[in-house]
Amino acid sequence: MRHTKIIATIGPSSDSDETIGALIAAGTDVFRLNFSHGTHETHAASIERIRAAAGSWSPEQFERSYAPGKWSARQILIHLAQTELALGNRARMALATPNYVAQSFDQDQWIARDRALSGKDALDAFVAMATMNRTMFEGLSAADRAVALQHPEYGALTVDWIIHQMAGHQIHHLEQLEQISA
Repeated sequence: MRHTKIIATIGPSSDSDETIGALIAAGTDVFRLNFSHGTHETHAASIERIRAAAGSWSPEQFERSYAPGKWSARQILIHLAQTELALGNRARMALATPNYVAQSFDQDQWIARDRALSGKDALDAFVAMATMNRTMFEGLSAADRAVALQHPEYGALTVDWIIHQMAGHQIHHLEQLEQISA
């Protein structure tokens, strides 16, 4: 089992479906968005792309996977909603709590707790939470984005790091949903 994660940055030279696909094929686990080149509006587009990819699916279509042994579309959407919940909470806690120490979470244990959630409900939860987080992030000052927190596995982080992780996480799973949708 590989414990190292490969993080790629999406910016002007890598912001194409072909390049992103090649990076995924090469083993990229998470994409980080370079906010110095993009706007909140361009990053909001990934939320809309996810909604467009899955918005009209039947319950059966939500159970499809992009590869054998991988999560179904429903599970991916549950995971995306849960990640918006967890990381959005971390950012809010860091902004409101001096010396905040985030807690780790096991994505497989979390997803098992919501296994009865329908694909449509997971999609709606993701879109709502992602929109709420994006709206908050748009209103943050540079000082807010620089607020530090600690994480037991990753060490010292900032709210800005969380924002980048969330955006890249969406792009990574969007590619999977687009494969399922095709």
